[in-house]
Amino acid sequence: MKISDEELSSLTQEIVIKELQSTEYSKIIKIFAFKFLVYFRNQIPSEWYASIVDILFKLIGTNDELYVNGCLLVLDKFLGMKELKNLKDYPFAKCLLIPETYSTIINGLY
Repeated sequence: MKISDEELSSLTQEIVIKELQSTEYSKIIKIFAFKFLVYFRNQIPSEWYASIVDILFKLIGTNDELYVNGCLLVLDKFLGMKELKNLKDYPFAKCLLIPETYSTIINGLY
């Protein structure tokens, strides 16, 4: 069964983003949200990267070891991902050209 781009976008928005922004859900659900982002990172629209980075660094700010490790894993996978059609292209690099996102990442890691 193949999932369409529209279905993936809807799933990402309705489940993953909502779960990561919420404080009322359990940690196990957030773990699966991290896993979803890692597995489907190449299908996530590049316009969403900046908002995902903001969400990840808000979770890192909680200083919960599970969230910090999960967020850093997702960021690592995003930073190293290559375009499937052209392996010399790094789609996340365009996100780093946005000054606010670049600043968020540098300040968050610092």
